Amino acid sequence: MQPLLSRLLCSTFGLLSLAPLADAQFVDLSWSNRKGVSVHVSSRPLPRVWVPGHYEIRTERRWVEGAEKHVYVMPVRETRYDACGRRYEVELRSGYWMLQREPGRFIETEVRVWVPGHWRHC
Repeated sequence: MQPLLSRLLCSTFGLLSLAPLADAQFVDLSWSNRKGVSVHVSSRPLPRVWVPGHYEIRTERRWVEGAEKHVYVMPVRETRYDACGRRYEVELRSGYWMLQREPGRFIETEVRVWVPGHWRHC
């Protein structure tokens, strides 16, 4: 009895998953302790309403690349002393320009989108 019930339940849920594809039919699932599971398929059409095409404002997340900027890296200098104790500076590395990219980020933007007309089941 148990395998038969599980097969019947699986086939019933399979029919339910196909129900949105069938415009002219509906599936009614009912449960009873005495009779088990019963499935009823009818040819009665579902009521439909035409929704005309319209514009909608939707919020989308978009990735924005980080900006590039030129950064000057200061030269590296060291102070040294000669044999007589006089102070002088030595440049160990020259200064240079470096291209640095800031990190990217997501921003939320509002977009106007056309939604075409369609039938909606009530």
